[in-house]
Amino acid sequence: AAYLSTPVRLEWAAWARLVLALLLGAVPLALLGLCVGYWCSPKAAVPVANLLYLPLSFVGGLWVPPQFLPELARQVSPFTPTRQWGELVWASVSGKGWGPEPFLWLAVFTLVFGGLTLWGYRRDEGQRFG
Repeated sequence: AAYLSTPVRLEWAAWARLVLALLLGAVPLALLGLCVGYWCSPKAAVPVANLLYLPLSFVGGLWVPPQFLPELARQVSPFTPTRQWGELVWASVSGKGWGPEPFLWLAVFTLVFGGLTLWGYRRDEGQRFG
């Protein structure tokens, strides 16, 4: 959208890094969505997802830069998957190097959400539709 609606332009290497960052960050958050789907009833899944994703987006600094967040949100922000995802994306488009910290955090979130999803899947296997 920014490419079409603004004069912002990136080099191909930055586009490749941006796509990679977007894909890497999508994995733990997709697993969180699957986790919600397995652990909540069909009626509760959408409200629970909204109650998770909207605050995560805000606290992660996706709507306003992290330095402008309220104090409590600023303190919690580095420990959210959305903030770590944002760090990768921001570094991709600004030309800064990637540090290891966002990758490690995203790997931890992937393992935690993946484990919870697998647990929910095994608990639910054959129960709803079997």
